[in-house]
Amino acid sequence: MQNVQRCVRTIEYSSGESVDFQALVEAGSPVILKGYVRSWPLIQAGLRSSDDAMAYLDSYAIEKTLTCYVGDSDMDGRFAYNSDITAFNFRSEQISVSEFFRRLKIKSREGGDHLYI
Repeated sequence: MQNVQRCVRTIEYSSGESVDFQALVEAGSPVILKGYVRSWPLIQAGLRSSDDAMAYLDSYAIEKTLTCYVGDSDMDGRFAYNSDITAFNFRSEQISVSEFFRRLKIKSREGGDHLYI
């Protein structure tokens, strides 16, 4: 078996530093811009806690519903078919972003249904 290594260049950035995106695109190879978005409010909230990140995102949410897929706790997070392949092992619901985050918080504390949007 041939040993294949992936070479991805990593560029370290500090807050506010400019990036020459055109040059990166023209180079035609993948690159990791490490630290580039660290100062963004969502990233800062997420570094504090997942609750802070959800609260930040929720502050921009509109009251439109979205489709959320819900699977029982015994599905091990695998959204697929049931054991006899006659139906899915999850159901869909229309919920708001706020409701999705509320359920995620409960799941992180108490376990329960798997959620996917």
